[in-house]
Amino acid sequence: MADFFHISEAAAIGSHACMLLSLDPDKSLSARDISNWLGVSYDHTVRVMHRLRQGGILKSVRGPSGGFLLVRDPGELRALEVLEALDGKVEDKHCFFINERCQNECVFFGDIRRVVNRQMRDFFSQLTLQELAARMRSAGVTVERGCERARHSADHDESFECPASCPISISKENT
Repeated sequence: MADFFHISEAAAIGSHACMLLSLDPDKSLSARDISNWLGVSYDHTVRVMHRLRQGGILKSVRGPSGGFLLVRDPGELRALEVLEALDGKVEDKHCFFINERCQNECVFFGDIRRVVNRQMRDFFSQLTLQELAARMRSAGVTVERGCERARHSADHDESFECPASCPISISKENT
């Protein structure tokens, strides 16, 4: 059976990227570092990061130690802001098929869709990136910038892997 709770892949990448950035808000992370840690497409991560920048969640930093930073303190940024920057505003819709037959009432789902959307919106509007960072720290997650060779070489050769001698960029201590 499919999962009842579903967000887009872009929202999943973006929310996790913002959690990683909130661990050390003064350090930028590249899209490469983030895509490597998440195990997702670099190209998709770049597109998501740019959408978050356009949505006022992130700012980009140029240069050799460039990447992305949060625009505000993680304690001020809410998870809902991140999700809505990528997927649009969450609305209290009652029906999947808005048409004249529904007459503002869904026979199959009743009011459950509206109730769940409201509860999820309320939950994510209260949850800060600082709280998410605390959860990650308690789980033993750490983030470091990748080695320069890996970051620059990987931009040109998708098969490049960081050498074993490199202290790999992002790790989970309790694995």
